[in-house]
Amino acid sequence: MHRLHNPNSPKKQPSKPESSKAWIWSGGILLLTAVALSLLARFLPGFAQGYSSLIYPLLKGSIGRVCSLIPISMSEAGVYGLALFSICYVIRHRKRPLAVWCPLTGVTLQVSEPPADIASAVSAGDFFLSHAPLAVD
Repeated sequence: MHRLHNPNSPKKQPSKPESSKAWIWSGGILLLTAVALSLLARFLPGFAQGYSSLIYPLLKGSIGRVCSLIPISMSEAGVYGLALFSICYVIRHRKRPLAVWCPLTGVTLQVSEPPADIASAVSAGDFFLSHAPLAVD
């Protein structure tokens, strides 16, 4: 028998995905592996020398060859990517109007409502500057 959707029924809370435990376990295993390798390099004579002569050249040759195709530093690309991701995340997941005040310039950047995308928000004039700091809760 097919159930009909009742619009007056309470919404179910989304459950946490089961894969979150797998991510936690994976992170823990990687952390323990990193600590173990660091301790081996610190206390086992010859371990660091073996790594630098056998494993590091392989990593440098493969990863370096791929990264040399892009004419920008990978650390710079990572910093710019992280900054862009952070800005997009804050704009997309905020619960109340976003306002950022810079104490050096005294300028406040405020977004009135969560935009569907940044281009439509800018064209609609949702970004504006004021020269007074906002009250902080």
